[in-house]
Amino acid sequence: MIELSFAVRFQVLPDVVDLSHVLTLSGFGGFVTALIGAGLRFEADRLARLVLLGNLAGGVAGSLLVLLVAVEVLS
Repeated sequence: MIELSFAVRFQVLPDVVDLSHVLTLSGFGGFVTALIGAGLRFEADRLARLVLLGNLAGGVAGSLLVLLVAVEVLS
């Protein structure tokens, strides 16, 4: 399996905040929910919705992580 990761960075005074955590946690959330759904033998449609929910939850967690780091840097 080939994985492709994009690191997105932007300048926040005085440090740089790395946004790749959002993408990483989004993919990880989808992966974990796919494993759980497959282990519970969900149908394909239900499994697809579960993976999307995992991607959303992971993306939100990554966004919160970035916001917490940004607040810590700016304060």
